Amino acid sequence: MSYYAIGIGGTGAKCLEALIHLCAAGLMPDNKNLHLLFVDSDRSNGNGTRTGNLLKCYQDCRTNYVGGENLFKTAIPPLNQDADKNGSNSWSPTEIGINLETFVGRNRLPTEFGYLFDTLFSPNEAKTVLNEGFRGRPSIGSAVMAHAVDLDTTDPWKSLKSRMKADTGEGRSPKVMIFGSIFGGTGASGFPTISRLLHNWAEGFDENPLQIGGTLLLPYFSFDGGKISDDELHVKSDDFVLNTQGALKYYHQQNFHEIMNVIYLLGADEQREMPSVSIGGGEQENPPHWLELCAALAAVDFYSKDNSKQHTYKLLARQKPGNLEWSDLPHASVKRDLLQLARFSFAYLSTYYPMLKDIETSGKKHKAAWYVNFFHYKNINLSSRFEHELEHIKTYCEKYLLWLANIQFYVTGVEQGTKDLIDYSSFAYFSGNRLHLRDKFDLSGFEYILPSDMVRGKNNLDNLWEKMSDERPPRDSNQNAWAFINTLYRQSGR
Repeated sequence: MSYYAIGIGGTGAKCLEALIHLCAAGLMPDNKNLHLLFVDSDRSNGNGTRTGNLLKCYQDCRTNYVGGENLFKTAIPPLNQDADKNGSNSWSPTEIGINLETFVGRNRLPTEFGYLFDTLFSPNEAKTVLNEGFRGRPSIGSAVMAHAVDLDTTDPWKSLKSRMKADTGEGRSPKVMIFGSIFGGTGASGFPTISRLLHNWAEGFDENPLQIGGTLLLPYFSFDGGKISDDELHVKSDDFVLNTQGALKYYHQQNFHEIMNVIYLLGADEQREMPSVSIGGGEQENPPHWLELCAALAAVDFYSKDNSKQHTYKLLARQKPGNLEWSDLPHASVKRDLLQLARFSFAYLSTYYPMLKDIETSGKKHKAAWYVNFFHYKNINLSSRFEHELEHIKTYCEKYLLWLANIQFYVTGVEQGTKDLIDYSSFAYFSGNRLHLRDKFDLSGFEYILPSDMVRGKNNLDNLWEKMSDERPPRDSNQNAWAFINTLYRQSGR
């Protein structure tokens, strides 16, 4: 059996981004595959592009993968191997340059339906092109989604249905989690449409029905809409609360608690202002936010349980307003696992990768015991390994540390004094309304990234070096760097 996750719109893509990082940290409940699907009419949305790049990096890291304890243990293959050569499962309901009037064929409608269209949609809404999102108009998105989603003939929906049908045929109950915002356009329109279509399809099975979970994000960020021309149709953060009120009323009236097995409702009492604003496209790339981590943890909770007989809403609360502590997050090992991955990433980027790169560039051997044991004695070709796992791991570690630093930063929205989850000052800094990785890490900061069961002062980089020097690779280890990578990851958490 596989797990499935569908991220709708920019917020949905950012929730999938967080879920991918949880997969890397080993937080998924078992070794089942996870299939992801990005749904957005805005093909070039910066949030979706960043998440797609992360997925590609994750899949690259698993090339020549030799499993360890938790690191990258979850495989995330594309839904359709032929359709997605770049590894990112994405789908748009619209073509480039198409507006709503053209999409529905306004000129071909009977007279009375043409009048109805003109009543429901303003001239500005009818003429606005759809490939940069639905501009905070769920009414536009619902019309497009209902027409475009086809589970029978169009990929990736056809492949999604085929895989889930195979699960039910083998006596298993597939689980699909759907992410989306409730206050925008794409997520607010796609969430009810897609979940209802999946539910209606699954009703045809007598046994092993599809389990559908939904994570709805209530308003949790804002932006300065004055930076967008009033002539352009766009979403306004001032409308978020009103949109949310209307959407929640709709879900209640339509009995969505009977369609979904579980619905997770997540929101924030403070709405952090995003550093940039755009009507869509590549410029719409908002930094990661801690609520998206909570949404990804909701998916882990959903995958971990039998939800077949549940029809519940789940809510999450923090102990202190405006604050976020590890104990607020709903998973017993989330602190240990995320900080172990952070320590591994810090050590790899600051110490081990640069030294291996220097050895590979200079051609000179090194006497460090860990290098001799894991590379020299195994006759491993460093140049070849840098073309594969060593370079892919570097890229992933950079993405992970920057993501985690943003999670911490957007707890309060200020740079100083925010260390409830992680002190990122040794490896990241804030400039130009964005967090950036430092060119050189402050090595002393490594011992401040500690899970609960580790002691400060005894778990610095010097101590890690000594532990790595005492390790030996397995006798049957392959001719790649995974024995070293898995050992460094394991020792980073001890």
